[in-house]
Amino acid sequence: MFIRVELNEKLLKATSDITDLCPYNLQRGPQLRVFEHSDSCYEFMSHRHDSWYNAQKDCLSKGGHLVVINNIEEENFIMSVLGSLNFGGLGVWIGLNDIAEEGVFKWITGTSPQFTYWGARQGPNAGALHVAHGIEDCVLLKFSDSGHWHDYPCESIALLLENYGWICQYSMASLSLSGLATTSVVPTTSDVPTSPGESITSGELTTTSQTET
Repeated sequence: MFIRVELNEKLLKATSDITDLCPYNLQRGPQLRVFEHSDSCYEFMSHRHDSWYNAQKDCLSKGGHLVVINNIEEENFIMSVLGSLNFGGLGVWIGLNDIAEEGVFKWITGTSPQFTYWGARQGPNAGALHVAHGIEDCVLLKFSDSGHWHDYPCESIALLLENYGWICQYSMASLSLSGLATTSVVPTTSDVPTSPGESITSGELTTTSQTET
């Protein structure tokens, strides 16, 4: 059962001094949706609606990837932020999928999950007779089901619209010795499609931002 975590300054900081450590190209302003937790920055695109493929493309274009959830603390953090944003949607896309091999769920980074939060009869628990077996290859963190994970089609099928919000994750910048710039090196993924029949070329993307001395 998900236990709501009350927001406080230690858990959740969306102030300028924290977000300056997030990639410089992320949108700032009154409607700030960039938050820090542990050693990562999270951009909550929960107000947008698109396919899993387009969500991953959006994150990749800014030097990140769809969120990877490694433990219950991170799960609770995400649910708390969604609550603070008055999120009223069904859920948000996360980086888990079994696109490469049916039934073998991996994160967008290519790693196998060490922590999972599947809903009842979802993902590996669905069973071979599940009516959508082989179709639901992407994973939605379902806010309306206390944050449990549900496998969904990665994109709309005929009249069945599968467009949801998403969360991008970025490495937090490290301050240079001079204090004049922050640099974030974000490894891209490989062999994970951002659309049917497409692959991402592996490599690294470096973003640099200027800070005041």
